[in-house]
Amino acid sequence: MKSIAASLILLTLSFWAAGQDDDDDQDHVNAGCKGDQQLKVKNYAGALKFFLTAAGDGDEVSAYDLGMMYYFGLGIEKNYKEAAKWWRLAAEKNEVSALYGLGKLYANGWGVEKDLTTAFAYYESAAKQKDPNAMVEIAIRYAAGQGVKRNLSKAFKWYRKAANQGLARAQNNLAFFYEQGLASPVDEDEAFGLFWESAAQGYPTAEYNLGRCYYLGIGVAPDKAEAFRWCKKAAEHGHAPGQYTLGVLYESGEGVREDISEAIKWYKQAADQGNEKAKKTLEKLRAKGLISDS
Repeated sequence: MKSIAASLILLTLSFWAAGQDDDDDQDHVNAGCKGDQQLKVKNYAGALKFFLTAAGDGDEVSAYDLGMMYYFGLGIEKNYKEAAKWWRLAAEKNEVSALYGLGKLYANGWGVEKDLTTAFAYYESAAKQKDPNAMVEIAIRYAAGQGVKRNLSKAFKWYRKAANQGLARAQNNLAFFYEQGLASPVDEDEAFGLFWESAAQGYPTAEYNLGRCYYLGIGVAPDKAEAFRWCKKAAEHGHAPGQYTLGVLYESGEGVREDISEAIKWYKQAADQGNEKAKKTLEKLRAKGLISDS
């Protein structure tokens, strides 16, 4: 009987302890949720308090959120070192956004010593969890040989994985690989299709590239009016090469009525962003007396 009674006591205690663990888990989840609510209404002080509580109790999502607040300086002074500290805690539990964030910090030397190899490792860990942005970062580094040996085939593979998830940046970069025949045979039709998919999402570089395809007849019949339309979209989204090209089209009257005033306007916007071709073109127009310095 004593043995049975002891067993019942132990069983009761084990259930009580398990219940306590569940309560503890629920507490930090609740604190994290409250932090999210405060963040949404921009009550940064409140969000910080709840995230600190939840992160201190081991909630990796709240640890990421806390690092994010330090990264962007939301209600507190921007501090990359503190962001790295909290993201490391979250990364220990494989929180994918924290892994990606640490990759960015190490790639740029923000709050940590710059280390391209470590950056690659963090990006790779996030990419293996199917994060499309991390996949693109991996592809970029394989293509450039940053933190890893250059390998265009692996770059192509990771771009394709991210593009298959619908990421516009990946679709644009994969299209360039197909256009140039990098790690695959040249396929202008495939390149055009991917540029189109990316541009349809409003990605400025793809809008510019789609305009370039229409202008040069890459994967599609040449169409100067369509070239103008897509370059204009890119230019309006602040894409400097698109702004310069739009200026060229206005100056030459290709795909649009010739308008030197509009051309100069777009050349100036591109030049303001450091576009060297636009700067040189403005110098030539100024020498011809077509631009007033007043």
